[in-house]
Amino acid sequence: MVQGADVKPWLDNPKWTDNRVNSGARTRVYVGWVIAIIWNLISAPFLLVIPDAYAQNGAISLLITEIRMGQL
Repeated sequence: MVQGADVKPWLDNPKWTDNRVNSGARTRVYVGWVIAIIWNLISAPFLLVIPDAYAQNGAISLLITEIRMGQL
């Protein structure tokens, strides 16, 4: 086994000495978060509607709700 600087050859490259991994995915991550937030803002009100519809009409109301939303 070799001792000294040969054990850590990555220290020879100045880009690798600071223990950071740079990625170009930052924009994609932000876009993903924005889409998730918008989707949740649109779909969250249905959490308030569905329990009332289920209590009044039973399971058939869930099917009708999905057909109206275009899920089926």
